[in-house]
Amino acid sequence: MSKAESVNALARGLDLLQEAAHMGPFTLSEMARALGEPTSTVDRWIKTLAEKGLLDRASPTQWTIGLKAAQLWAAYRTRMKQQIEHARLGLARTAIPEETSEWH
Repeated sequence: MSKAESVNALARGLDLLQEAAHMGPFTLSEMARALGEPTSTVDRWIKTLAEKGLLDRASPTQWTIGLKAAQLWAAYRTRMKQQIEHARLGLARTAIPEETSEWH
C-alpha cells in the first residue's frame, strides 16, 4: 500500500467513525451505502476499527461506537476543561478589582 493509499484509508476510516456517531447502531450494508463504498472495503475498515476498540458489536449484525472512541472524547473533554480553567484563572489574575468602598 502506498503512502497516499494509507492516508486515504485512514481518512475513510475516520469518515466511518463520524458516520457511526450520527447513525447509532449500523449494519455493514447501511454503512457501505452511507459511505458510497463496497461492502468488502467497509468490512475491512470495520474490522480494523473494532480491533482497535473504536467500534463494538451492538448485535450479531450491527456495530456501534466503541469504548476507545469514548475514551478519546473523554480525553478531549478533560483537556478542554483544563484549558478553560487555566484561562479563567489567568483572567481572574488580570481583572481590575471592583471598588468596594463607597464614595463619600
